[in-house]
Amino acid sequence: MDDYKAQHVQKDPPSLSGHDARLSTLVSMMLRKTPGVRPSIERVISILTETGRFGVPVSEGPGFQCLSSASARIMTAEAEKEAKAQAARMEAEARQRAASEARSILHHLIEELFRRIQATALSAEIRQRQGEEMVIVLGQAYILVCLPEQFAVIKADSFPRPRWDVLSGATIVVVQTQKPEFGWGSSLWYAKLPSERDYRWHEVGYMDRSALEGPKPLVNIQEADEAAAGGKGSYRFAFRPKPIDDEDAHSFFNEWAHLLAKGAQGELRQPKLPLD
Repeated sequence: MDDYKAQHVQKDPPSLSGHDARLSTLVSMMLRKTPGVRPSIERVISILTETGRFGVPVSEGPGFQCLSSASARIMTAEAEKEAKAQAARMEAEARQRAASEARSILHHLIEELFRRIQATALSAEIRQRQGEEMVIVLGQAYILVCLPEQFAVIKADSFPRPRWDVLSGATIVVVQTQKPEFGWGSSLWYAKLPSERDYRWHEVGYMDRSALEGPKPLVNIQEADEAAAGGKGSYRFAFRPKPIDDEDAHSFFNEWAHLLAKGAQGELRQPKLPLD
């Protein structure tokens, strides 16, 4: 049944070559992928009535026979084009659904991180921020998680150099507000890497090649793509992608609880980079 479904919604129907061109045209019209552009029942009946019995040569002569064949070829080409467009629409819709679920997974992951922090550090306070932002504050430090709208659904070919299939993204930073002021952050990508079979949330740290600073997130996808490919762009890895969800969530929670604790005590400093 899955194979029949795939044929129905994605694959081009086989050509009716060798048959009456008028029949091929009608069948192509009726097999268009998008229901709204298929002919109505009334139009099909009208075509059948006006055309008469298929297989009988058209009476207008060879010129119209040639025209009928040309029409059939055009209809076949249009059907192929529509099939490709329908497949692209279905892929986009599937990515939209998967990306929405990915953001829900991340929400739950961060909520659990904040819950564990509050359970251990009773003075930690979760604060509401506008839009897709999640914040927890402890003393003179805070963790800020942002889910930018431009990362809600990321196009399939956005990371062509390292061949990452990235569906969605976010950023996470811990900020030490007391002197010395310092920030430590990373990007979160929901991606399937070439060496993996599943989509996972990954944490990736970047650093500016020309400056000594802690790991940071990137909000420019082109720059992140260049960094992942190891090219000569402005940024490189501070540390490489590591999964943070499901069976790896505990390590992620411990890492950020430790960073928040150091920030709250004014102990965050420039690390020796790269960290990997």
